[in-house]
Amino acid sequence: MELSSHFANLTSLEKLVFNDCNIGNKGAAALLESALKASKTFSTFVVSNNRIGDKIIPLLTKLVENQPSLSTLDLSGNNLEIKGIEAVMKLVETNAKYVVL
Repeated sequence: MELSSHFANLTSLEKLVFNDCNIGNKGAAALLESALKASKTFSTFVVSNNRIGDKIIPLLTKLVENQPSLSTLDLSGNNLEIKGIEAVMKLVETNAKYVVL
C-alpha cells in the first residue's frame, strides 16, 4: 500500500514532517495532495533534504493558496533550481505569514 493512501482520510491533518526520507518529486507530490485534502487547520509542511525539484512547485502553490493556516514551509536541502527558488520566493512575498527555513 502506498504511503499517500494512508493520508487519504486524515481530514484533521495539521503537520507533515518528512526530513531526510529521500521521497523525491513523486513522494512530495503525494504528500502535497494529502495536505490539500486536509482540514483548514493544516499548519506545517516540512520536507527538507528529500531530493525534491521544481516539478512540485505547481502543487506547492496550490497548497499555499488553499491552506490559510499554513505557517511553516521547509524545503531546505532539496534540488530546487533557480526557477523553483524564485517561485517559492514569490509565494513567500505574496503570503508574508509563511516561514521558509
